[in-house]
Amino acid sequence: MACEIQCKVGEHIYLYESVSYRNEDGQPRNKRTPIGKIDPKTGDKIYKPEYIERMKVAGTPVTISDTQAQFSVNDIKQSAVLEFGMTHLLKELAERSGLTASLTVASPEYCGQIYALASHLVASGDP
Repeated sequence: MACEIQCKVGEHIYLYESVSYRNEDGQPRNKRTPIGKIDPKTGDKIYKPEYIERMKVAGTPVTISDTQAQFSVNDIKQSAVLEFGMTHLLKELAERSGLTASLTVASPEYCGQIYALASHLVASGDP
């Protein structure tokens, strides 16, 4: 089953179609395909022409505004995705919520490893 997700990259918010599945080993995975972006001025979704055409063929209409600016696949490919912000966010949340202190008390030897594993699971977005 596919869903539409938004990912902020720098000053832009990009739209992705995410499909969750299990690989041959039974492990959960997802595949993300870029389908558009959010207009920073209006907040409207701007879909790629290829995605709109694919949805028309599939019979799923996509509502678009009349003033949509078109952009190329190359625009998305040249964008950069930086993941270090998630690490700082999760660390701050863990400290504010008391998770770091609780892990240190509960398992002082493995608290760093448990926290790293939990952070990875949250940041990966796997089902």
